[in-house]
Amino acid sequence: MKKLLIVDDSVASVRHLTELADWKELGITEILTAHHAIKARSILKETSVDILICDIEMPKENGISLAAWAIKHNPSLSLIFLDETLREAILYEALRLKAADVLIKPVDADHLLETVKRILQEKQIQKNTEKICRVGAYWMARQQFLEDLFWRDAIFRPADPILENVQYYADLQQIKFDVHSLYSLILVSAEKTDLNRLETEKGIGWPALQDLARETLLDSDTSRRIAACSDYFIVISEQLNQTELMERCQQLIQKGRQHFQIPFCCYVWIGAFYQEFYTLWQTLQQIQEIDIEQREALVFVSDKDCPPNTAPFPFHPLPALLGHLLYSGEEEKFFKEYHAFLENKKKQAPLSLSFLKSLQKDLFQCFMVILERKDLYAHQFSDTLFLFPVRKLSELETQIHCFFEQLRQGEADYHRKDTTSSLLVRYIDEHLSEPISRECLSKLVGLSPDYMSRIFKQEMGIPLKEYIIKARLQKAARLLLSSKKSIAEISGEVGYPNFAYFSKLYKEYFGKTPSEVRREGVQREHRN
Repeated sequence: MKKLLIVDDSVASVRHLTELADWKELGITEILTAHHAIKARSILKETSVDILICDIEMPKENGISLAAWAIKHNPSLSLIFLDETLREAILYEALRLKAADVLIKPVDADHLLETVKRILQEKQIQKNTEKICRVGAYWMARQQFLEDLFWRDAIFRPADPILENVQYYADLQQIKFDVHSLYSLILVSAEKTDLNRLETEKGIGWPALQDLARETLLDSDTSRRIAACSDYFIVISEQLNQTELMERCQQLIQKGRQHFQIPFCCYVWIGAFYQEFYTLWQTLQQIQEIDIEQREALVFVSDKDCPPNTAPFPFHPLPALLGHLLYSGEEEKFFKEYHAFLENKKKQAPLSLSFLKSLQKDLFQCFMVILERKDLYAHQFSDTLFLFPVRKLSELETQIHCFFEQLRQGEADYHRKDTTSSLLVRYIDEHLSEPISRECLSKLVGLSPDYMSRIFKQEMGIPLKEYIIKARLQKAARLLLSSKKSIAEISGEVGYPNFAYFSKLYKEYFGKTPSEVRREGVQREHRN
């Protein structure tokens, strides 16, 4: 639906142009007219116009000025100017505004119609081009999605037994793939404890590490693809340049350690057909899971590699020395003996998951026995200590380090509580006549007021504030019966200069006022 606006101060000229041809046959569905710039501006504001035929010489505002304003509001507007003569200045302005044509009045009908036809054809070509660009952009975005989906299915789903179907689908989606080619599969993973630490300390998650792997491992000719999972990914590489690919794996391992302190592990299978992808992915995943040492950063896997070892491991109890070193907190000596213990076990048989589980259970039992002997409680320790089960030797070693650290902290807190309570009680008893604030006491023991109050209550079984009141009132009770001081003097001596407030507290605590207690004490003396 195309709209044409004719602007000319000559009524006859406007009528002539509107009747010049059957505009609908050309594709113009609506013709709008105006005899001055003000009316034209109003139309252009309210209606989207495709072509503007404008006389240059008009009262108050000429056609050039009107067209320049119109182009700012509608850049796709096409311009045709009408003038009495082809002046150089007019031609320059028309060229600057990218006008389609400048026609001399009276207008040559054929020339005008040819210009309008050309404008409409150019607009149609531009519309088709924009449509093609949009379709192309959509296709490019979807192409990446289809390629990712294809390679994910190739790895993580059982292979289609009809290979011709797979090749047909790849060709249809323009995916670079040959069902009869050999490929290499590389499973790239990192330890979950390292990933959790990285996310906690630096806010960097697994997707960022995947981006690093894409930049390092993939190449520009799309001979390699990545199929990603939640905590590992598979690199699929054509058998083009395996040496260069291995070098890139080493670069990834180096960058992981350098930039993120993350030890990447790459498990490589060289020489696999499409129909083997699914089975080999499971094999790589199982080998990665049972690699409890995970010391080799680049591991080559072949047919001789065994499936997961599920047979029971000949396990013997932990040496008693390890338990003693745990109890005494001698971390350096413990790990020296611990690593010697592991080396000895390796000589007997390869370390396996079953061995790791048994080792963790025995260490966990040692942890609980030690806590009980030291009068410590499990709820005081970090949840990291009781992470269960672990799948790597490094994870278990991290757990043992955590136990030593938590044990030291727990023992320090235990002794600090005892020292703190004793200091506070002694200070309170010696300063009952003075103002005693939490801030003052916290400075005395070097703890925050809240933490100090919490420790005192745990140790003494009574809130700190209540203990101070109790100590003052008990001293007042002794003075009432053993001294001749006035009740007001006793009130001040136990830290209550306000006699009325002291009497109220005393009655709430003992059930009688200080005067009643003093009077009963005097009467008892007279009877005796």
